[in-house]
Amino acid sequence: MKPARTTILLLAGALASGTAAAFLAERYVSGEVEAYRARLDAARTPVPVLVANEDLPAGTPLDARNVAVRRVPATFVHHDALRPEDFAEAEGRRVLFPLRRGETVLRAHLSRARASGFSARVGKGRRALTVPVDEVSSLSGLLAPGDRIDLLMTLRDGERTVTMPLLRDVQVIATGTDAGDGHGDGREYRTITVLVAPDEAARIVHAREVGKLTAMLRAPGDDGPLRLGAVTRETLLGGRARVRAPGSVEIIRGGID
Repeated sequence: MKPARTTILLLAGALASGTAAAFLAERYVSGEVEAYRARLDAARTPVPVLVANEDLPAGTPLDARNVAVRRVPATFVHHDALRPEDFAEAEGRRVLFPLRRGETVLRAHLSRARASGFSARVGKGRRALTVPVDEVSSLSGLLAPGDRIDLLMTLRDGERTVTMPLLRDVQVIATGTDAGDGHGDGREYRTITVLVAPDEAARIVHAREVGKLTAMLRAPGDDGPLRLGAVTRETLLGGRARVRAPGSVEIIRGGID
């Protein structure tokens, strides 16, 4: 009798354990399924983010006209994306990199300082012009706010390529987001901002459209003239750069009223 009773007890215990294990396993699986469904629903939930309302060149300040709100599934939202409630903080900050229309605006896209504070440093009758640069045209990134540079322009003139002076003694007032006031973000920069007269700004913009700009750094206190003529392939092959007669090429000193 005892062995039979023991067997019955063991079977009953095994059945109870199996039933409990099956119940717990079912609850675990059900919980995992529900959690997965909840995560899937959350990933599909639209989240409002700020996007560019138009193509934004580098240096453009954000405002209510050039940004819009778009609802995007949460799974596709970048962790650094700006939300509508972030607009008050982001308004007036400059775009560090070009943004295409519809592209999500990230915190990493924006400068730390607002453009409104920077504009107070531009004198009456002057203009702050932001120019995209590469490693060559920015002197390998060694330019700093306060430097003064000469600008050379290289373009195609008929069948030949010509390099000639464009502007001299132009003041650099910012490199990227660094304006020399301690508020820059310390990143490598892709733009420089120069202080020029409106007609000088037009020259620079047009020169960028038709050719390439290169900066030459001036020594502190050197405000002398830029005595340089047009350089062509012929002058590189042994000829001499011809300094054109006065009036044929106008070299303007930037930053002087």
